[in-house]
Amino acid sequence: MGLFDKLKNLAFVPEETPVQDNVPADQLDKSGPGMTQPTAAPVRTRGTDEAIKKEILSTVSSCDPVYAQFFDMVASLRGVIPDERTCYNSAFVALSKTVGLTVDQIIYSIDNTLQCLGKENQKFLQTLEDKKLDIESLQKGIKSRDAQVAELRQQIASLEAEKSKIQQNVDKETRSIESVTLNFNGASKSVETELNNSKTKIMSYLNKGVK
Repeated sequence: MGLFDKLKNLAFVPEETPVQDNVPADQLDKSGPGMTQPTAAPVRTRGTDEAIKKEILSTVSSCDPVYAQFFDMVASLRGVIPDERTCYNSAFVALSKTVGLTVDQIIYSIDNTLQCLGKENQKFLQTLEDKKLDIESLQKGIKSRDAQVAELRQQIASLEAEKSKIQQNVDKETRSIESVTLNFNGASKSVETELNNSKTKIMSYLNKGVK
């Protein structure tokens, strides 16, 4: 994980998005047929400037540990030596005796650390630009999806209109079939009755009897 991502994690924390269980369909926020509108999880700052400063200092100090070693000693003595000048001198004396530390080494280490900080600043700015490009790419993706959604909605509207026309034809044909069936059954019954009457008359008139 790079310094940018570490600092981002220190500076921001995503809010918990509550999970919605058993939400009625008519209460869901919809942007189209059968689609729910997603919402981005908000973020809030942690307010940890000191933590960010510490992370940066830890990163750049790795370039030359002499600086960190000296100031760690200073930090450990602050609680017992309140005067800053005396604290610095005591830390220097202690390290000069134990590891042979010199003032030139401390200054040299600080210069190296400053150079390292400059490089980290450049890396940070480059990463920032890359992240901005990523955001622009995502925004283009959103616009592309918006265009696709708009096209799909037009297609849906067209299909709905076609479906409506087809349904009208279905209803028309259904009524026509029902009417034809009713007329056919009535006419067929009438023809059947007429034929049976004719048969009865013929059998009667021609003295054949009715079988």
